[in-house]
Amino acid sequence: MIKNVLFDLDGTLIDSSKCIYTVYEQLFSELGLEMPPQEERRKLIGPPVETTMKRFLTDGFKEAADRFRAIYLTVDLSATNVLYDGITEALRELKRQGKRLFVATSKSEPVAKTILELMNVADYFDAIYGNNAVDRMHKAEVLEALFSECGISKEESILIGDTVFDAEGAAECGIKTGIVNYGFGRKEDFGKYREGIAFFADKAEQIPSLIGELN
Repeated sequence: MIKNVLFDLDGTLIDSSKCIYTVYEQLFSELGLEMPPQEERRKLIGPPVETTMKRFLTDGFKEAADRFRAIYLTVDLSATNVLYDGITEALRELKRQGKRLFVATSKSEPVAKTILELMNVADYFDAIYGNNAVDRMHKAEVLEALFSECGISKEESILIGDTVFDAEGAAECGIKTGIVNYGFGRKEDFGKYREGIAFFADKAEQIPSLIGELN
């Protein structure tokens, strides 16, 4: 039975596209780079910043990522992030069912907590895990830290995310995955991980019932 539901943040709980594009636009301008065309910009969201910048630079990835994070701190988080429709209702229903809820994100942990507080949903979560200023962890490492420190069972857990990075992290960690179709990923991106995905949800409201069907 699924007792623990872990959520990705960007593209799963919140639409952070305006915020992230704003930061990348300033960063690319400072670096003398052109922003990708509109249809390619979704690919900027999901991967670690260092991974993204390797597509555009031959070196200096860490410095570019550090500058990205510095710019991020100057952005109005409440004006550039929005909770997806149906998320509050889904979280409320999962809590009613007795599930324990967590956040596992590659975003800075303090920033993640601030955003969720601004969106008035932080109190739904038992714990919020992300990156810190010292160790830049991939999704699997964030998940492993969460399991180790919270003492919850992997067999009773599922990660809800939106990109192949979530599916990959969950696979490495050995837990189930559910993917939302309204985020930044595309079904064709999941490749070898697709068989391990428990479900695809078109709307946030579907998440509690889809999890229930796994029990």
